[in-house]
Amino acid sequence: MTTIHERAHLLRGLLIAAALLLATYALNSASPAYVSVDCATRVLGIMMGALVVMYANSAPKILAPLTSACSAATAQRLRRFTGWALVLGGLGYMGAWLFAPITHAAIIGLVLLGVPFSMVVLRYLRALLPR
Repeated sequence: MTTIHERAHLLRGLLIAAALLLATYALNSASPAYVSVDCATRVLGIMMGALVVMYANSAPKILAPLTSACSAATAQRLRRFTGWALVLGGLGYMGAWLFAPITHAAIIGLVLLGVPFSMVVLRYLRALLPR
């Protein structure tokens, strides 16, 4: 049995997926005549960065069962660190698609998002591995 809260999350995810697909279709069909390919690529990169920011901002606020491998305080610190790191990484990804040369935007964006993601993985491993 699902709760209203779970249904709301599912509906929000489906609406976001539909918006991304619609934007992709619109930019793809309008691209050659009205919008340059570079501009369409930038818009899609910015949208992906916005999606990362949105989910990274809401993920630490969703209550999940605490793992027995670490204390409640450690789990809360990990959630907050994850949220902040991925929000900043998502903003960096968006900034790369906004300001970097189009030939380098993908690489710069992946580095700016990959470094915080790697930091999150290392923090989780450090907190969850036995000492």
